[in-house]
Amino acid sequence: MRLQVEPGRWLYGDTAIHLAKVKVVKRQTRPYPYAWVLTDTTYFFLAGGTMDHNRYPYVVANRADEPRTLSADIVGHSCFADIINLGARVPSSSRAT
Repeated sequence: MRLQVEPGRWLYGDTAIHLAKVKVVKRQTRPYPYAWVLTDTTYFFLAGGTMDHNRYPYVVANRADEPRTLSADIVGHSCFADIINLGARVPSSSRAT
């Protein structure tokens, strides 16, 4: 028997910055208020993958000094369970820029 170790994520997991652009902020009022921040990336590019259910720290870079008053899900552009950060607090003026 031989043991092999693949350090992969352990080496790079906490060492990078993942940049994404906000494509659109979607809001609904009925049947209940809800908001999504759709980005041009996907959760599947982030270390940890969907099985680990990681929630990454985030900053809306061009609005970093504004108060985070809107609760929204930050989502990726994939078609399957692409939730990057569930229930994130973002500036209410977040918009595609």
